[in-house]
Amino acid sequence: MVYVTHDQTEAMTMADRVVVMNHGVIEQIGPPQELYHRPLSRFVAGFIGSPAMNFLPARVVAQDGGLAMRLEDGATLAVPPERASAYAPFRDKDVILGLRPEGLTEPRGKRDAAPFDARIDIVEPLGMETIVHFALGGTTVCARVDPATQPKPGTTMPLTADMSQMHLINPESGLVVLA
Repeated sequence: MVYVTHDQTEAMTMADRVVVMNHGVIEQIGPPQELYHRPLSRFVAGFIGSPAMNFLPARVVAQDGGLAMRLEDGATLAVPPERASAYAPFRDKDVILGLRPEGLTEPRGKRDAAPFDARIDIVEPLGMETIVHFALGGTTVCARVDPATQPKPGTTMPLTADMSQMHLINPESGLVVLA
């Protein structure tokens, strides 16, 4: 059966396979979880998920024998070593760093977590989770945090970026660089 909808939540919950189209062109076909976790383009990455994926202008730089994403404000987030060879062709180039809100959270001891402090601007308590909005690298982004942390607007909160969940997007093609 083929079912057409513009509601991404409806598509994700009902479908075995989803076709994401952009101006009449198929961007990606696959199971809902594949589109969510392994989008092939910036369009799919931004279309699937609520809140949407965060997109940050960045530059791939050498750091401590590996690679890192340098954000516009100078902050750097280390790239997981297993992704270094795939991302090496983008060294010293501008890229888009994609991170879903659940990839930005309070420290939880993950191996590929890059710590930073965020000044919280907006807090959205949603019961099982809390969404916080703040600036990272000069871009407003959102993160999912445990509501038990009870963040407050105007305060600084320690957070981490789970770089194992990062997506490097080529700004020229709009395609995600697969690692």
